Amino acid sequence: MFCVLSKLLTLTWIACSLGPDSNPPRFAIITIPGFGGEYTSARGINELGHVTGGAYLATNVNYRPYIYRDGEMTELPLLAEGRDALGRAINDLDEVVGETFLTNGRLETATLWDRNGQVIDLNIWETHYAQAWAINSAGQVAGNAYNPAFGNVRRAVLWENGGVTDLGVLPDPGYTKAEVNDMNEAGEIVGVSAGSLPTRGFVWRNGVMSELPWPEGETTGARGINDLSQVVGTGDFRLNGVLWENGNASTLALRPNDSFVVPLHINNRGHIVGYVERNVNGNNIYVIWPNAQSPYVEVQDLLPPQSLWRNVETVDDINDSVQMVGFGKRGNDSGFEQSHAFLLTPVNWTFGLAAPSPGRAETTNTLRVSGVTPGATVQFYYSAHGGGAVIPGCTIQSNALQLEGPTLIGTATANGNGVASLSRYVPSIARNKSILFQAAVQGECAISQLVVWRFE
Repeated sequence: MFCVLSKLLTLTWIACSLGPDSNPPRFAIITIPGFGGEYTSARGINELGHVTGGAYLATNVNYRPYIYRDGEMTELPLLAEGRDALGRAINDLDEVVGETFLTNGRLETATLWDRNGQVIDLNIWETHYAQAWAINSAGQVAGNAYNPAFGNVRRAVLWENGGVTDLGVLPDPGYTKAEVNDMNEAGEIVGVSAGSLPTRGFVWRNGVMSELPWPEGETTGARGINDLSQVVGTGDFRLNGVLWENGNASTLALRPNDSFVVPLHINNRGHIVGYVERNVNGNNIYVIWPNAQSPYVEVQDLLPPQSLWRNVETVDDINDSVQMVGFGKRGNDSGFEQSHAFLLTPVNWTFGLAAPSPGRAETTNTLRVSGVTPGATVQFYYSAHGGGAVIPGCTIQSNALQLEGPTLIGTATANGNGVASLSRYVPSIARNKSILFQAAVQGECAISQLVVWRFE
């Protein structure tokens, strides 16, 4: 077995060349199952790896908010006058905010689902539009609403302690409205202020809205903020991706044919997710920067090999464990594609799995692991596709398999040297096909590296 360690700053994976189809990255992509409908989205993730978003019911008519925890979907309740709803953000107490689409003529209203399972309408102005975009662990909720005191224009607002505060606009008479995009644990809020002057990004803290530095006359937009008060967004109408920190602005590393760039979120480790648009096709390509100075990596390239995911269409959030959520096109072996939500999660390989030996079909092959706990029970899995799956008895936060719908081949007990082997007959149907193998240690949430092997 020949292994190469490849490192891109804090994004690290091991490439193990075990056969003609190799070099898998160290991420798993887990399909968020939804409620039986054709479309599911994932919008927010907390530090526990719990996800919120929206999913169609089996009728493909009604849309429901949810919390996804370690393979389990929980549907969140609707307001009494609600028709559909969407979760946008989730804090570490599993409190969710988003919006509910109403049947009473008010269109949509900002909504909180608290830790007790209660659903609360936050729109105490009772205007026909309000959305909640962020919630922190203190229960502060930031979002946007039409304020009747200002002629029902869109304003940035903060809901807390049963009340609502209009955050104002930037201090120039030309600015009349503002919109929130994100908030951190300290209650610092970022967004944009607009009017007759160029749209500019702002940060709101301690009751004061301040403009982020950038050359006069150019548009800016603040999209995400972390707990270190680092802000990411756009400068000069998306021609530049920008990181603001300590009163200074720096631009993100791009490629020569990138025409537009929109950074969306930054975690507390400095990882930035967003998208670029290229001159060659005009499509949005979702990417992750390990930090502002380093080249980005396309998120699609982080997926395990032979994945059914055809295209990552959005990446909407990232946490400090570098878990990312979004949605994209997912196919099957017959080529049919659907839009599904995903959770992309790093995995931790802690022991070795050798290629199947002798590696030929129509004979018995042996899989062998080394470096496991003596006496441990090792589970051997295979799949035709790379993907992701929850390890039985483990949380997604601890580890995950990189296989799509893994099939258990069998189990073996490690000897005193930490070695376990399993032998099975490989039928002729496997000839000239690439099969993915991975092993897990029962009760330890430990996994091997991913092996891709084409049988002769």
